[in-house]
Amino acid sequence: MTSLFDPPRVYPEAPVKTYIIVFSATGTSASLLANFVQFDESVLGYWNYIPLVYCIKTHDSAYELSSRLAMRGAKEFMAAEVNPSNVNGLLPLAAWDWFYAPIRSRAAWDKPYGNAFSNHLPNNQLNNPLRKLK
Repeated sequence: MTSLFDPPRVYPEAPVKTYIIVFSATGTSASLLANFVQFDESVLGYWNYIPLVYCIKTHDSAYELSSRLAMRGAKEFMAAEVNPSNVNGLLPLAAWDWFYAPIRSRAAWDKPYGNAFSNHLPNNQLNNPLRKLK
């Protein structure tokens, strides 16, 4: 059983899953959410086209994802796995493209030929203070 205090783990053999995370309007820190999706090593990609709603791609289970958020002080939220091939609604085309874009690791964010998620990373990885300098 995983404890809330276990170090982050990467399971390369685990499939990439897509989750929708919905946060309560009361007591939610926007900076906490932005920090989590941009800098947590488990988050492979994200979008945030609707206030207080994030979709992320990760190898983690819903339990592991929720544990990470709770450790960082998130309160009143729900995380549910999404079938990215069965989504619908009224959003900009770029929002839908995100669901179909393949991603396997955070390294894909730093590709020199383009970043599929650059529109979804307002403070992209180049500005990440936790990024290792090469």
